[in-house]
Amino acid sequence: MYGEDVDDFNPARFLKDGVKDPDVAFGFGRRVCPGRWMADSQLFIMIATILQAFKIELHESEIPTKDDFVPGILSRPKAFKCRISPRNADMESLLVQLSRLQE
Repeated sequence: MYGEDVDDFNPARFLKDGVKDPDVAFGFGRRVCPGRWMADSQLFIMIATILQAFKIELHESEIPTKDDFVPGILSRPKAFKCRISPRNADMESLLVQLSRLQE
């Protein structure tokens, strides 16, 4: 169906008239993304690192409610004001050192 050299990297085999073939499904079954596990792990590490380094608190003017979500296929919380600060003095000095390395 997609040519004889199925082991070769050739993304063009999934095109039909120059656009993605609508009969080809990506993301499920045998063709699921092989990098999904790495992406999931990287996201977990990034979030854990941010939470370890910073204290994230609601701003004084914010009143939390239950139903503050954006509707849709990918639902997410609505934007809200928050205060982000280093967790402690050691973390603050580490962040200052890291910012100086970036310059």
